[in-house]
Amino acid sequence: MKSNFTKLFSLALVSITVYSCQKDPAPIAVTGIQLSNQRLLLNVGSTNTLSAEVKPLEATNQTFNWSSGNIAIVTVNTSGLVTGIKPGTAIITATTADGNKTDTCTVTVIKWTSFNTMLPDRLVSSIAIDAQGNKWVGTWNGGVSKFDNTNWTFYNTSNSNLSNNMVISMAIDSQDNKWFGTINGISKFDGSNWKFYQTNGMVWAIGITGNGTQWWGTSYWLLRFGGLNWTSNSPDVTINTQSIAIDSQGNGWFGSYANGVSKYDGANWTTYTTANSGLAGNPVKAIAVDAQGNKWFGTWGYGVSKFDGTTWTNYRRTNGLAGDTVVSIVFDSQGNKWFGTWQGVSEFDGTNWTTFRRKNGLVCDTVTSIAIDAQGKKWFGTWNGVSELQDF
Repeated sequence: MKSNFTKLFSLALVSITVYSCQKDPAPIAVTGIQLSNQRLLLNVGSTNTLSAEVKPLEATNQTFNWSSGNIAIVTVNTSGLVTGIKPGTAIITATTADGNKTDTCTVTVIKWTSFNTMLPDRLVSSIAIDAQGNKWVGTWNGGVSKFDNTNWTFYNTSNSNLSNNMVISMAIDSQDNKWFGTINGISKFDGSNWKFYQTNGMVWAIGITGNGTQWWGTSYWLLRFGGLNWTSNSPDVTINTQSIAIDSQGNGWFGSYANGVSKYDGANWTTYTTANSGLAGNPVKAIAVDAQGNKWFGTWGYGVSKFDGTTWTNYRRTNGLAGDTVVSIVFDSQGNKWFGTWQGVSEFDGTNWTTFRRKNGLVCDTVTSIAIDAQGKKWFGTWNGVSELQDF
């Protein structure tokens, strides 16, 4: 009996000794953290929730903290709930307790204001901004509306000498004269007096050079107006010109609905089509020239083409563009490109695309025109009125 007891005691002692020699497993260090979004778009007052995953999943300490780079623009709580406070951009950061590993999300907060019930016609065709910051809105059947940021003033065939209530295109020259292209000609308004210039067909586009020479794109011919009369020495491929831009060298670029884009250098014409260049599509509805001299062509159904003088680069919905029918192009002070399409608005910073649609606050997805004021606010003409976007 004593022998058995001794054996049991010895086994227990050995077990205790072995157990007491075992060590706790070594802690697994954190190697990183990953957020659910790298970019986020919020309206003022709206929220979204970010989540984060500590790496590796087996890391011993899974604790992390949230912070905002600018709580005046966007806030974040301990659960990752992000709230837009005012327009602008701020960085949300998640930082691990172990190792101070971080990941970030860039949050852009925007504010929309829509104008449609006060317009005589919600089908907006064109927008321009004059030297005083007044917004001029051309409509398909309601003439022209002027907005001085407080009050609206309406001009039509019954209360002014506007030639037609269908205003298709618009331009403002260096003397702050307003030029309105209509279904049957052009009306000029200097703030007091009106003057009418008869043309054949719709005036789809107006382009003004540095010396004041104007190019008018109509349903029939491309016309050049020198102040007293107009001439046409353009090739047949410029028939039905629907977009015009003048580059820094004074070259005119003219987009035709069927024949691609033509360049005029003052003496010679050069035409680019899908057959002889990298142009994405021959119906060219919008042209703009950026600060680097690149030409951007918005096409009807084929996206956007960029031409640097040598190389063509095309962008479509598959690249991030909101829609392939592009009818307006402008550039903001930061060099971002803005494209008005039949399926919303896209902003392109050269790397990233951001799209705005009705679900984001835009009054209508069918965008016909874009203008940017001196404060950087974007104004979008649509088939349901005008939307103003403040994003910083």
